[in-house]
Amino acid sequence: MLDTTAITSIDVTKPWNFPVEWRDMMVGDQVYPDKKALVRTDTNKIIGAHGQGYKVLLNDDVVNSMEEAIKSSNLSNDYDIFVDVFEDGRRMQGKVIFNDMLVEIDDSTQKDDHIRFEAQFYNSYDGSWAYQQSAVAQRLWCLNGCTTPDSVAKTWMKHTAQISVEGNTKKLEKGFEIFGNNKDVWSDYTQQKVSLKNAERFIRNHVVQQYKTHSVIKDKDAKVNERQFEALMKQTHEEFSQLGATKWALYNALTHWASHVPDASKAPEKLRLHRDRQIAKAMTTKAWATV
Repeated sequence: MLDTTAITSIDVTKPWNFPVEWRDMMVGDQVYPDKKALVRTDTNKIIGAHGQGYKVLLNDDVVNSMEEAIKSSNLSNDYDIFVDVFEDGRRMQGKVIFNDMLVEIDDSTQKDDHIRFEAQFYNSYDGSWAYQQSAVAQRLWCLNGCTTPDSVAKTWMKHTAQISVEGNTKKLEKGFEIFGNNKDVWSDYTQQKVSLKNAERFIRNHVVQQYKTHSVIKDKDAKVNERQFEALMKQTHEEFSQLGATKWALYNALTHWASHVPDASKAPEKLRLHRDRQIAKAMTTKAWATV
């Protein structure tokens, strides 16, 4: 039988730090020998089913390691940490907003266009998300939060490893270095003209395919999510009308689509992450470089 001693104690000031413990997985009256259940003891709900060798990575350890890494990096003292949990605590998503780390892209546009440095981190108790940390650039003109698919530093870690504060610190420092270097890239986008026809081709071939691949379509009958294609094209028209027919306007349309998911979605945070990944992968193609 498993030791059911609670792994964490509850802290009402930290909603992500709820108590969990391992319990035997039962099939009828028999213990299932190859599995164990991770139970959230304050609600008595199973939030994970894993093999006997699985080691849980506690949410509070993840959050604390991020805060220690920020302090160790000396990047900024003006930051805020936000943490959300989803699906009864099975998943956690957090972000660190660095309030004083801004770059201005183009003051000639109609929008007050700034990009801010952020760090994001993820963990799960059900195994659906490995521990992830990424440094990202977030555009500020949209109150809903238009996140860029340009993850400037990212790491994944299995739940069999230990979190390294030193490693997190290096990731943050490297991410900020790349963030600063990307200012010229984003500014160049405002000068690069893009035709509506080329934007349409890029979106259809690399963003809204129903296949997993984002390579150039060779099959003329390849399936496209027409509803999402129409939504993206509508946003592209709006961005072109405000910012001109540029790569920056297309970039705006893509990031808007990634962050503005339907409120009725069953798992909006999962859908946002999926769309971010779709766009990030599309932007690594030759088609994006030559759009």
